[in-house]
Amino acid sequence: MFYRTDYFEQAGVRVEEILTWEDFIEAGEKVAATCTTPNGDPVMMLPIAPTGTNFYRMLLLQLGQGFFDGEGRTILNTDASIKALTMEKKIFDSGIALSYNGWDEYEGTVANESVATIPEAVWMIGTIKDKAPQTSGKWGVMNMPAFSTGENQGATNGGSLLAINAKTKNAEMAKKFVEFAMTDEQLLVDGFTNYGLYPSYIPVYSNEIFDQGDEFFGGQKVYKTFIEIGKVIPAINYTEHFAEALDTVGSSVTKVLLEDADVQETINKLQSDLTSKFGK
Repeated sequence: MFYRTDYFEQAGVRVEEILTWEDFIEAGEKVAATCTTPNGDPVMMLPIAPTGTNFYRMLLLQLGQGFFDGEGRTILNTDASIKALTMEKKIFDSGIALSYNGWDEYEGTVANESVATIPEAVWMIGTIKDKAPQTSGKWGVMNMPAFSTGENQGATNGGSLLAINAKTKNAEMAKKFVEFAMTDEQLLVDGFTNYGLYPSYIPVYSNEIFDQGDEFFGGQKVYKTFIEIGKVIPAINYTEHFAEALDTVGSSVTKVLLEDADVQETINKLQSDLTSKFGK
């Protein structure tokens, strides 16, 4: 979770005291009551897209679950799913969230300095530096709050993959290149140093480059935080149906956040709709 150190200090919020999402809501209320943006508007604690799935999926993953189980069966009518959506609704209704729609508005929350935190993946570092250079030295990185003290704080958003076209004439050469591009440690260090490309190859994290502080983040060793939290992120099964499921899940999130639909009933219908669509 990226956070604005200046807003926290102004509101009297201490990072080490935000252990749970309940703590987070309490801190957000202090921020909204105390801090203002350069335009004079109240600072909200975090951005939430009421028509999207990102935050719900992060909360769900913290509880160790995705949309599907290991056999590809839809598993959205679970206690974890209800707990995740209920928490998102509670945070949204508490008045500490800034609604946004689409990527441009999401970037705008950074550029306009309108939020105090952004729960996001490591790649957000580049966006923050690019869209809000005037905020250099005012950001920090912390673990996301958990549902309860001592529970998992890790989640993911995003990811990437490489694929080789089945009809390529040079499949073996392509495979060798992919292996080189993804595992050559010097190449990965150069990509990180010159272009900010955070690698996925775990052995390269032992390189001293990842132990350096970042002045934009007040000298904090931000990448060490991501390396450590990456070790406890639960693994989930995405399946070939994940992308298709997103729209249906997003509609369910919207009904709960904007139309006050009952969480249990909404989750049950979501489970039924996706099971009918995918056959399991």
